Amino acid sequence: MAVILVEGFDTYNNDTNTLTAPGTLARWNSYSTWPTMAGRWGGRAAYGGIAYASYVALPGSYTAGTIGFALYVQSTFTSLAYATIAGVSATQPDTGSYIGNTSQISIGLTSDLIVRVARGATVIATSTYRLPSNSWTYLEMEFVISPTAGAIRVYANGDPTPIINLSGINTQSQATAGYSYLCIAPAYTGNGTVGMDDLYLTDTDTRIGEQRVVTSY
Repeated sequence: MAVILVEGFDTYNNDTNTLTAPGTLARWNSYSTWPTMAGRWGGRAAYGGIAYASYVALPGSYTAGTIGFALYVQSTFTSLAYATIAGVSATQPDTGSYIGNTSQISIGLTSDLIVRVARGATVIATSTYRLPSNSWTYLEMEFVISPTAGAIRVYANGDPTPIINLSGINTQSQATAGYSYLCIAPAYTGNGTVGMDDLYLTDTDTRIGEQRVVTSY
């Protein structure tokens, strides 16, 4: 297993509250600027304003992986049916599109803050787990991309029992299997703030547990 990417969102111009620090766009390609909020550990976290896909190109192509990140929800959504938070794509995403329209698979929330997963724009499973408001929750999604032997497992706050557990399913929404891009959108602020912090991505569908990303300056 290899860690492909980590992100603490700490270096992005805390003074002006936007992610415009030198080098930001060298990593992330975004439709608009990113606001920041207080992070879990005294740093910063990305939030709001990223209703469309922001993406980073990965160093290779992969067919499995695990995405982990902390999520903070200030209040429930009211203006959208569901919000997509993170996903992976085989092709370069369009930053003017929603993640659900530009990803193989993704993880997100319903309007009631219940975790769900999607293949492309099609929701394929909804859990019974509801995120608490006004606190951080750590989510991890293990996945395998395949038209017939795909798998998705989602965990919350390190609990060994997955809140979503799918296997032997179609997890390929694009022309080819695998992914070369990571997409995020900690936004959809229909009626509140959604923050993301302490993000990691690996190349194996085995989670590594809740992480704290310490940014070196």
